Amino acid sequence: MAATTTSDIARTGLALSRAGLPFHGGWEAAGTRRETHDGRPVTVVRFQQSAPRAAAPGGPHLSVVLDDEDVLLGYTRLTAPPAGAERDLPGEDEARTAAFRFLTALDPQYAAALTVQWIAPHHERITGPDGAPATLSGTKVKTRHTDGLYAWVVVGADRTVLTFERDIRWDAAAGRRGTEMWLHDSWIAAREGTGAQPSAPYALV
Repeated sequence: MAATTTSDIARTGLALSRAGLPFHGGWEAAGTRRETHDGRPVTVVRFQQSAPRAAAPGGPHLSVVLDDEDVLLGYTRLTAPPAGAERDLPGEDEARTAAFRFLTALDPQYAAALTVQWIAPHHERITGPDGAPATLSGTKVKTRHTDGLYAWVVVGADRTVLTFERDIRWDAAAGRRGTEMWLHDSWIAAREGTGAQPSAPYALV
């Protein structure tokens, strides 16, 4: 991972501002990757919280995937949840409304070509700043575009977007996601040879 440049930060900030996504409060640049998203060149920018333990893989992070035209392909904001957050997750109707409000504001033409596949609770495990494991929960709205690729939005208990990904390919033969997973630390660790291959539906490294 290379050092994050001023240009990387500016591109990220502008992309998130256009998407109406938060980019403030305790996040420090942690590094940048030049990678591919199904052969499409992308820049992956990662930010971490300033607490010492947060710098380790698996800790709280805000990560963004941008293509060379600054199209936002991925975003996640994983932080230790407040107590009781899982009990306050949005229901299906509320999550669908929030997801499509976000998607339509981001790209109306793209959003109009999406069909909801399912809506369900979604959980991510992280290591909190104190080193203890924590579960961050949201309601995931998974959609399919008319081009056959998938997109989803995870709406958190605070009704903001926790995760967004688009242009995701499913590898039916393998029974796994086919597109790279630059928002996921366990997949990146496997890719770099420092961790085990995650089980399906994670992509093969």
